[in-house]
Amino acid sequence: WTYQVTVIKLTRSVVWFFIFFFLMIRRPPRSTLFPYTTLFRSARVARRSHANARELTTQLTAIEGVEAVFERPFFHERALRVNDSAGDVLRALQAQSIIGGYGLKRFYPELGEAILVCATETRTEEDIARYATEMERIISKRRLDPPCADRAFK
Repeated sequence: WTYQVTVIKLTRSVVWFFIFFFLMIRRPPRSTLFPYTTLFRSARVARRSHANARELTTQLTAIEGVEAVFERPFFHERALRVNDSAGDVLRALQAQSIIGGYGLKRFYPELGEAILVCATETRTEEDIARYATEMERIISKRRLDPPCADRAFK
């Protein structure tokens, strides 16, 4: 009799454990999986990401001193080579509140001064144009006019 009671208690414990375990297992919130889930939520999002990456690449490679490292298909990231120090270019972009990409020289020294750039569906045309304008200014070593230059002094 004692043996049967022990087995029943043990069986109930195991059943409750499995119920609790499977109830606690659930898909993690989408925000913890960013940016991976955002790329695959829908075909519309994927098309927008790819279009933004193409536009960014087109605008950046039009700048003298910036070229694509590989002439292969890409989705939303592209490796670009700059004629200046990639680290300096990224720091200058960061000073303009632009996350310019990731310098590849540390891990791929054979690529030279290369930057991995990315554009997802969250970027607007204005964001891409601003990135390209700042990159062109930095590569050509043009300085921004100081804020007081806009004032007309008499």
